[in-house]
Amino acid sequence: MLIRRLESLAPDASALDLNGEWRLALALGETPYRSSPFFWAFRQAAAGATTPVAVPGAEVAAGDSLASAIYGVTDTLPFYDIGNVVQRISGLCSDVDGCKIEEEDDEGFTSDGVQAASEPNDGNNSPLPSPSTDVGSLESVVQLTIGRLFGISTMESQMTTAAEVRTLARTPSDRSGVVEVELQIQTTAAKQSTIASVLPALEDALKFPSGAALELIKKRSSFVRLRTTYVSDTLRISRPVLEGVANADAVFVYSRM
Repeated sequence: MLIRRLESLAPDASALDLNGEWRLALALGETPYRSSPFFWAFRQAAAGATTPVAVPGAEVAAGDSLASAIYGVTDTLPFYDIGNVVQRISGLCSDVDGCKIEEEDDEGFTSDGVQAASEPNDGNNSPLPSPSTDVGSLESVVQLTIGRLFGISTMESQMTTAAEVRTLARTPSDRSGVVEVELQIQTTAAKQSTIASVLPALEDALKFPSGAALELIKKRSSFVRLRTTYVSDTLRISRPVLEGVANADAVFVYSRM
């Protein structure tokens, strides 16, 4: 109810407002670690596939989606905890306002990149027109802690998915407070991991081109859309939009860091 109320009062926004570092505050319809776009893309890639067996602990019945069954098994595994979940978005341009220049001169002021002091436009931070080739980036970081297990000390890792981001042009039905972007999954890796000191081969195995792997399952499954229905200086409400996936109604609320 509160989310819908906020969405009804959403201020004007553009893709420029999505840039920044965001900490996950609330996940509805999905567990916090599945705010990573890799899991959205896998659910999209496996659309139509069903599980022949039930996963009782996860309330997944035989005939439910295969992705839900796999995620259900993961959710019921013991000995791990999820810590901070963060998204970092940068270089994203608006389809209307273009891109902002973010350079600082020697005195700490934002500059337009002009080097000569005699040039009059130095200090201008106005948006520039955005060519269609402009691509931003999204980094999703999930802090994973594996508890003391079989005599092994607690281990931590940051499971990181990197994606390219492109702004989608608004349709006439979109309200001014709604922003939609397309993500293309690139890679998934374990970073800043203490697991490497114990199981180095495992960390190497977790560095893989997840986007290319998804494309092998189903063409264009590495592309997912992120629809933001509320964004302000402090808060963002976003939803994945997946092709061919029924009941994909997850909602993620982020606070700006």
